[in-house]
Amino acid sequence: MNYSLGKTLIGIIDADSHFDSDYLREVVATFQNSFYDLVQTRVDVYNTVDNLTIMQNFEFSIYNALLQMARTNWGSALASGNGQFVTLKMAKNVGWSSSLLEDCEFSLKGLLKGYYGTFLNTVSVKQEGVSNLNKLIRQRTRWCQGGLQRLRIYGGAIMKAKHLQTIVKTFIIFFLMVPYLSIIVVPSSIISVSVLIFYAFYRPLIGLAIIFTLLFTENLVNTLMIEKQWHESNLEPPKNHLKIFRIIFSFAFYRWVLAFIPYRAIIRQLKGNDSWVKTAHS
Repeated sequence: MNYSLGKTLIGIIDADSHFDSDYLREVVATFQNSFYDLVQTRVDVYNTVDNLTIMQNFEFSIYNALLQMARTNWGSALASGNGQFVTLKMAKNVGWSSSLLEDCEFSLKGLLKGYYGTFLNTVSVKQEGVSNLNKLIRQRTRWCQGGLQRLRIYGGAIMKAKHLQTIVKTFIIFFLMVPYLSIIVVPSSIISVSVLIFYAFYRPLIGLAIIFTLLFTENLVNTLMIEKQWHESNLEPPKNHLKIFRIIFSFAFYRWVLAFIPYRAIIRQLKGNDSWVKTAHS
């Protein structure tokens, strides 16, 4: 249609997504007032009908959003599967793939070619959460394995890229190495908890004090993160603060349920199994 490649935008939005009338206007305004070629919007879950979907919404709208906000400071926000927009110029020069984590790969290839991304936190695309645990595990295993593959393929190139700041390289490499770090952290955490419980039987006051301090610190940090994200994104905080504590308490169990996924992903990778099927939500 003979439009400028730098002024033509391509949006990648899942078929199960919802967004309001301000959404596209905010996306266009972000491109108009910046030099970015990629804009990733916040992702929320709309079918928060049970603990599993509530935890996914908490994960996307709070944790992932804050992580993306940190990357935004250096123009290294990554595409995250839904609600992402790129210029036609970037799309043509970078190219899409059929890898397990195609959006992450697109972002990394773009960074290596000098294309930077930002994160739009004030509007969101709302998608359907996965309400079946087995389907969620398959989805997260694919994401995890895809990250392992991107580290192997692009890790060296990212470290050697002269135009990327050291902080950007560190942030991305650490993000891609999370599965490997998890296989150390998970058993270490289990051992630590077991030792603390065992110690509490012999030194009840000291043992319980340590356990209480750790739990208090974790819950305080999580609460502050939630408060910060609600402030940054103009989200309306829940009127009942007990809901916050319920979410934080449930999220601890949610993380433990998904804790073995890096092992599953690494085993699939070692077996050379990189097949995948798009997650069926309903």
